[in-house]
Amino acid sequence: MSRVGTEPAAAPSRRRFDMPLSMPWRPFLLAWGVRRGRAYLEVDGDRLVARFGFWSLQTDLANVASWEISGPWRWWRAIGLRSSWPFRDFSFDTTDRAGITFFFWAPVRFARIFRAHTLTATPGDLFNLGRLLEARGIRGKDVRADDYASRGAG
Repeated sequence: MSRVGTEPAAAPSRRRFDMPLSMPWRPFLLAWGVRRGRAYLEVDGDRLVARFGFWSLQTDLANVASWEISGPWRWWRAIGLRSSWPFRDFSFDTTDRAGITFFFWAPVRFARIFRAHTLTATPGDLFNLGRLLEARGIRGKDVRADDYASRGAG
């Protein structure tokens, strides 16, 4: 018999993953409007929202084909808003340590003129973000261990 109030609590439909802001990058990131509370990834129901200061990208979770955790990177190739030519792969990075790349089924339009085929971002809690995405049926992997082993370390 089930008693009223004994049902397990439903998982929150909105989960936010803040991006760490550490020195010496804070002053540099202000150029993009990044400050505490304005750099995060959010899974809100069936939507993925990425915020990076003045910039924002949103898509349905159904548009996320897969994800990959990687890093670390050289700081001069990671920190800030980055793009590959011809503006298909974008990065919202506040750290050079590690991040997650989302691969989209269809390009995601943002800032009125860009279409992102991939997005890399650097939330602090990569492990739990990966678990949340797996629970939503989106496959991915952490390639950092593979990279470490391939370099002959360990």
